[in-house]
Amino acid sequence: MDIIKFFTQFGWQMTVLAVSGIFLLGVLKMSGAFNKVKIYVKDKSGNKVINEKNTIQFKKFLYIFISVLLSVAACSVYLYIRKEINIVFIATLTIPVFGLNQIAYGIYENLGVRTVWKMLLDKIKQAVKAKKGNQVSPELKLAGRINKLANKYKTLDTAKALNIISQTLNKK
Repeated sequence: MDIIKFFTQFGWQMTVLAVSGIFLLGVLKMSGAFNKVKIYVKDKSGNKVINEKNTIQFKKFLYIFISVLLSVAACSVYLYIRKEINIVFIATLTIPVFGLNQIAYGIYENLGVRTVWKMLLDKIKQAVKAKKGNQVSPELKLAGRINKLANKYKTLDTAKALNIISQTLNKK
């Protein structure tokens, strides 16, 4: 409901900006941009070891910080294009954009969208690797079937969509 309220209040442009921030952050994560970010501590013998708990906490803070920056940047670009740029408008629009950004991330994390997205990306990677000449790999055909299913069942809930996709993947 929050996404619909946001859409009706701010329009499709701001909704796209908010959701695109999560998409860009996901691309950065998947490309390994944060793999080298680690927190080290010294153990009893004086050797540096990675502190996993602190590293995870720091990365969460870093992701939120980057989401805020992306929200400010998106709003600034939007207002610049509309020739309405000023600090008050930027602040006024950044807050709801960041809020929707966090709501979209919660949906992505908790409703299985992440699992479906990773499954599709893995299949696309396999299709690219398996491509020989002009032949279409089975994975690419499967991605096409999944796309047709997604268009056919646009109003499915997440659990039902995951079930249909997993059945499709098992058919190969």
